[in-house]
Amino acid sequence: MIKNSKRNLVILGAVLCAVVYGTFLVTSSTTVPVREKNAVEKSAVYLRSLKRRLYVLVEKKQFVEAGIVFRRLWKLDPERNILCLGSVVCYHNRKFNEAENLLRNLLLRNPGDFICRNNYAMVLAARDRIEAVRELEQAWRDSGKKGFIGKNLLYCAGLFKVQLPGSVSIDAAADLSAPPEAITAPEEKK
Repeated sequence: MIKNSKRNLVILGAVLCAVVYGTFLVTSSTTVPVREKNAVEKSAVYLRSLKRRLYVLVEKKQFVEAGIVFRRLWKLDPERNILCLGSVVCYHNRKFNEAENLLRNLLLRNPGDFICRNNYAMVLAARDRIEAVRELEQAWRDSGKKGFIGKNLLYCAGLFKVQLPGSVSIDAAADLSAPPEAITAPEEKK
């Protein structure tokens, strides 16, 4: 009986020594992670560079790559401009359901956002839904009758063969330039 207890004591001592030695090896070779002093600043710089990259890709009409950048940004910083640009990217990548959901959510938060309403209408038009004309009329009024939205409205009215009120017209001198986060009618023909 005493022999077994001495043997068990020796085995337990050996196991204890092995555990202590293993713990020492692991802790001595592992460094404790330390937060960098500029981690927040680096994160902000990274976000800015991703946002800039997304704008450049949309302007260059490289929508497949823009979709990858948008997905990364969407998780990191889902602000209005990014989501609006994302809707343009989804539209051009023919992901109309995703674009429609993005824009509907943006419009729920800010119903007066005429760029989002314009994009929403153009997505509806791409899906052959006549509600696009009504949405474009509202976007045109909300925008102060911006030329590019008026052009979209006339395009959709022709597409759906809808008669618009006589007050809808585009002045020949009107500025038809649209911001990068807006979907415009000539892009529809691609």
